Amino acid sequence: MALKLLSVWGHVARPWGYEVRADFVDEVGGIHNETLTFEKEPDEKQLDVAVAALTDTVGARVATEAVAASKAPEPTREELVAKVAVLETEKAALTRERDALVAAKPVVEVRR
Repeated sequence: MALKLLSVWGHVARPWGYEVRADFVDEVGGIHNETLTFEKEPDEKQLDVAVAALTDTVGARVATEAVAASKAPEPTREELVAKVAVLETEKAALTRERDALVAAKPVVEVRR
């Protein structure tokens, strides 16, 4: 899924380092606000490299989420119980049919 970088903002010094925010928009209009952290204030080249890597990471995550959302949901417990009931009914009918066929089979006597 293609991402578009909207903005890089919020250059803030924190006690543990330096934080920069980046906003991305995906193909369906979803906005992804991400945080980049650095030990000290990054120069333009460091920021460009970090944003490029973050773009790949966010793109992969968005694509994975899209695939997961497109899959059929797992059946509920109630749905599974209903399926088992149907299979048990079919099994009983087939067992009765088999027993009737066995009972109707002619017996052949073998003489010696």
